[in-house]
Amino acid sequence: MKKFKCVNCNFKVSFDELPENYRCPKCDAPKEAFVEEEKTKKPFILLFLYSLTIIVLIISGSFTISSIFNINKVDPDKIKVGTLSMKLVGQNDTLIRLIDSYPMSDEKAATLDPFHFKIENTGTYKVEYRLKLINVPLKELVNVKEIKGKDRINNTFVKYSLTDLEKGKIIKTGLVSDLENEILLQEKLDASSLRDFTFRVWIDESASNEAQNKFYAGRLVLEMNQLDD
Repeated sequence: MKKFKCVNCNFKVSFDELPENYRCPKCDAPKEAFVEEEKTKKPFILLFLYSLTIIVLIISGSFTISSIFNINKVDPDKIKVGTLSMKLVGQNDTLIRLIDSYPMSDEKAATLDPFHFKIENTGTYKVEYRLKLINVPLKELVNVKEIKGKDRINNTFVKYSLTDLEKGKIIKTGLVSDLENEILLQEKLDASSLRDFTFRVWIDESASNEAQNKFYAGRLVLEMNQLDD
């Protein structure tokens, strides 16, 4: 039996051969992101091959997913998916967390320091993208000391707001639990265009005391599709 390793998140799995439509259960990368474990000794070559695979997937017209779990191994403040990139401003990770927070009003939440990022299309074609907010699996948080011994807060108590800085207004807000398919935003972005956003999460003021002394951990994910027009 062969051992395979995901070059995106280092997840390991054993198969005689990977199933045709297999996807990484940890970061949702496609089958093409897996290599036999003994072949992972040349990370630079593997990174190039995986990047080439991403480009091929984009050209084929299928949605390409970057789950952004180990971004520090590539570039700590920039995530690329084909011609689309997410530039982090003042952060070096896409992990969004609440630890030992308390319920607050929307007005109070508006004064919190935001998560600032930009999405840019550096290519010559218009692209369609989706921005998702996913729950980070507990196995990804084993080294976060602040959450040890704490329970995860229910998403029905966690609110969010996404602000378009160019328009100067909140373009989407609500409960995390109400996000359909975890999608924060889905739109088209012209070639050589950029969007500038801030994002906040907080515990809704309607939450009971049971919501306190718990944690929330989410992560931003990009998906894109190249368009012909």
